[in-house]
Amino acid sequence: GNVWATAGADKQLRFFGADGKQLASYGTGTADITGFALRADGNSAFTTSADGVLRFWQTPAQPARTFPALKDAVTAFHASADGNTLLYASDKAVTLGTVSNAAAAGTFAGAKENVECVALSPDGSTVAAGSADGSVLVWDRQGKARGEVPAHVGGVAGVTFHPSAPVLFTAGADGKVKGWNLPLDAKPAKDKGGKEPGRTKYDFAAHTGKATALLLNPATGQLVTAGADKLIRVWDVAKPEKPVREFGPLAAPASTLALSRDNLVLAAGVGKDVVLWTLADGKEVAKLPQAGDVLALSFSADKTRLLIGRADDVALLVEVATGTVIQSFAHAGAVRGVVAHPS
Repeated sequence: GNVWATAGADKQLRFFGADGKQLASYGTGTADITGFALRADGNSAFTTSADGVLRFWQTPAQPARTFPALKDAVTAFHASADGNTLLYASDKAVTLGTVSNAAAAGTFAGAKENVECVALSPDGSTVAAGSADGSVLVWDRQGKARGEVPAHVGGVAGVTFHPSAPVLFTAGADGKVKGWNLPLDAKPAKDKGGKEPGRTKYDFAAHTGKATALLLNPATGQLVTAGADKLIRVWDVAKPEKPVREFGPLAAPASTLALSRDNLVLAAGVGKDVVLWTLADGKEVAKLPQAGDVLALSFSADKTRLLIGRADDVALLVEVATGTVIQSFAHAGAVRGVVAHPS
């Protein structure tokens, strides 16, 4: 008699205490709720829905943690490997946040145009950002600028740090991939012949037309890129004359890429589809149609579930094997970043 619950046409399940205070709220998916039962203990409920799925819900739920509100839309989003540190960009500035207390821990300013991609070094000491004007900016964790270079013509589509070497990789609207020697603010050392080398360790054309996404496979050190030419390519940066593997041509350019935690499965947002392949043999293992364009992806730790951020203002948690929607999360704008916490 101390807990009551409601299930509504907004596809939300809510638990309330006897005092009327909301204890938990769940998005039950994209299908209409067709059945609802509350267990006698008041701590859990079942729902059925028009997609034929029976779901089980519990309370008390972990309370939602919301970071301080931003004036403008979030344009880039990234999480550290342990999931406990976030980077998010808005209004030409990058903010570092800590998940434990949902607080901002630092701000990185200096970009002249919108920041379109961000990355945090493996040791957490360096922040990098790529902007719409083609510039790449680097700061230390305390917010001190550590360098800026004009990296690409037409904008930067992706930035990522090498897992062990002092190199920052970028991909741009000019279709190129570049690997920048770090620290970015340092003057390049002269080689044995007394010549001063360029700032880039790697520089090659990855796609015809602009690059649309970039990630690094930490298990192999290989880069994965997507392009406007509707191709996804895997690169050994030491031998960039030919890609190691190629996926496509696809139905549309891939807007986002994600690797499973074991680095064996690649997922891509291809228009309104999520497509998955095994990296070892390039075999397509699943295609999950969506109602809106796919903008962001993240695997659960066991790769059985996938978080999807979409342009129609919703994030979904789905089963990879079936595409069944387990839970949905409404937003007031396009969802450009999602991260499933590793633990």
